[in-house]
Amino acid sequence: MIEVLVATAIIGVVFLCLYSGLAYGFTMIKFSRENQRATQILVEKMDTIRLYNWTQITDPNYVPRSFTNSYYPAGGATACGTIYTGTVEIDKYEFDNPNPTMKTTSSW
Repeated sequence: MIEVLVATAIIGVVFLCLYSGLAYGFTMIKFSRENQRATQILVEKMDTIRLYNWTQITDPNYVPRSFTNSYYPAGGATACGTIYTGTVEIDKYEFDNPNPTMKTTSSW
């Protein structure tokens, strides 16, 4: 009888460790996907800025100063995903200054 109780306890610990390992793995996959989506959004914004000339970049009609994108896991169309918001700031460039002051930032 004692051997059965010890074996049951060992099996319980093994299954608990297996479950926690799987839960941790799924959580890390979720965070990795959200990080990848954030990186895709920032690359998209930088590619947009790269394609314009200086006059278009400083015009707010070409480059919006704020943006909102979303991430819906598994391609679902529900409202239960991560929402990414950011701002783009572009300072004026001084041609007389050898050290440029252009600054582009994005924040979450």
